[in-house]
Amino acid sequence: MIYVKVFPHTYSGHTDEIFAGLWELDHAEALSMKYVFNDPLGVDVVDSTFYPHILSALVIDTSKNIGRKICFDLNDGPEIALDHLKACDYYFKRTFNSKSVNSLDRYLKPRVLPYGLNYQCKSRHEKQLILKGLIHVWASGKPPGRRFETLKRIVRWFVKKTALNHSVTSRSTHSQSLLISEFEAPPDLVVQPWILFQVKIYDPETLSGRPIEDFKRQMNDRANLVRALKKAFGKRFLGGVVPSAYARKHYPDCISGLSTDRRNYLHLVRECLVGVTTGGIHDSVGWKLPEYLAASKCVVSEPLQIELPGPLIENRHYLPFHSPGECIRSCRRLLDNLSFAKQMRQANYKYYQTQVWPPRKIWSCIIKSLTC
Repeated sequence: MIYVKVFPHTYSGHTDEIFAGLWELDHAEALSMKYVFNDPLGVDVVDSTFYPHILSALVIDTSKNIGRKICFDLNDGPEIALDHLKACDYYFKRTFNSKSVNSLDRYLKPRVLPYGLNYQCKSRHEKQLILKGLIHVWASGKPPGRRFETLKRIVRWFVKKTALNHSVTSRSTHSQSLLISEFEAPPDLVVQPWILFQVKIYDPETLSGRPIEDFKRQMNDRANLVRALKKAFGKRFLGGVVPSAYARKHYPDCISGLSTDRRNYLHLVRECLVGVTTGGIHDSVGWKLPEYLAASKCVVSEPLQIELPGPLIENRHYLPFHSPGECIRSCRRLLDNLSFAKQMRQANYKYYQTQVWPPRKIWSCIIKSLTC
């Protein structure tokens, strides 16, 4: 029997799919999942370098008398949390970049493995939500009085959400967690010849890690892509820039009229033939791409800057682009060649089932940690 003890000091949309995968596996009796109050790695999360989207766990295989300390790092950037890496046996990195890994000491490099694509979802079998919130609050390092107030807010929020709709979601309807199955659509589902691109634009002043001019250029590129797609495809284009005070001030002509409700957005994803996506803020791959794969969409994407456990292949799983004009040509290629589009939809749904579906991906990480 395999037991997984997780320290849920991180409580974010980035790590939701790890919990989703573990609880699905627990329900299937492939493993036994539980939360613990202490970090299995022994890392003091208060004193350590702060990386918000990290989970640590202890994996035990009683049949082989093997135990492994593992770490999931789902942060956007390629940086490695060295205190966590040194304390674990295997470190699964979302934004896996060989350059960053090769800069590590020789004995640390083999511990870092690519995690793959991630998106925010939940399992219908998730348990112990109050306990997860309690551990998160107690691990936050806040003074006891503030911890208690935060815990009370979590309990009130949980009770309110459960009473309203019998589900627990995040406070923002735009980023709420939905069930794994709500993202899925088979490749034979009838779709419309539409192109979807809904994107966020951030105030460059609020971003860090690169020169501000780089962020300004990236935000302008996103807006220019929206403009080009609108002009080229008219009513066949759906999307735009997600409304925000900054976006309305600087890109008023690009604001999307689509609902930002997560469930409504996924309904549109299922209806469209083509999904367009761009690179993340720190060269990460955003949640859009795995969501497109789950819905068996054709994908037009900027080149991927990270390495995955299973490669996404150009001209099979996606068409790459480096400019708005190239993006338009790739979209037209898919609209005009439905046989090619059908093949891509089938390939992408298969990739989702084998590389992205949370129970399979988390199980793969666990088995790697026990057998590598």
